[in-house]
Amino acid sequence: YDICRLFPDCDFYINGGIRNLKDAKEVCYGRPRQTHESAFEDDSSNDGHRVVPCDRCNFPNGSCVAPTAYPAPSNLRGCLIGRAAMDNPCIMWDIDRYFYGEKTNPCRTRREILDRYCRYIESVYPRRCCDRNPTVTSKITDPKNFEFEYSHCSQCAILYGIAEDPDKNASVAPPDFNQCLENGQSAMKITSHIMNRCMKPIHNIFFGLPKANLFRQELHRLSRLDARIRNCGPGAMIRRALLVMPAEHLDRQLTPTESR
Repeated sequence: YDICRLFPDCDFYINGGIRNLKDAKEVCYGRPRQTHESAFEDDSSNDGHRVVPCDRCNFPNGSCVAPTAYPAPSNLRGCLIGRAAMDNPCIMWDIDRYFYGEKTNPCRTRREILDRYCRYIESVYPRRCCDRNPTVTSKITDPKNFEFEYSHCSQCAILYGIAEDPDKNASVAPPDFNQCLENGQSAMKITSHIMNRCMKPIHNIFFGLPKANLFRQELHRLSRLDARIRNCGPGAMIRRALLVMPAEHLDRQLTPTESR
């Protein structure tokens, strides 16, 4: 805060030590006056905070993250949440309502979050199981770059419920479609880098729930299967991994930030 005031013409973003949305809101907006009145009347009253090392914040590097004033400086533009979001991605589900002041959040359960995530992944890293283009996907790709001979392969037709629904007017590729002649193996059309990039943000989405490790293990296993499955794309891999998780975990209402 002091640096923000020293350089009022500069914008600042705080990085490090933000453990959850409560911390983020306090730092970016300032601690509510009613919870810490004495600190605003007399900056020397630090209630155990604002000293280094700070025993109350208890960070390994000794830092203190308690805000000192209300409101926060206007040139403090935001904060970065990195490690906390990787360790427990679901802390971010409430950000629209709790942090930005929206009436509701777009998703309320892990199933809704993962369905939206999969649809996004499927749009930027499309399936490569139904085209004969030898190009390997190594970056964000426009699906228009590929000419699909079939709407789905025999693997993803089952996953997306195409095989059981003739009304979807889908054409399913035969099991031996798009086989590489070398060693009788299918050609890998999506790099490991892409697969890992898509899986990493959701590794811990079941943090704190029983059987959370099953999901991570299944993601790891599927991403290393043969190309006939892997070429269905990272979105299909995630949807397939979700089959090992109990429905009650997927459909459990996420906890509001105030209740954490």
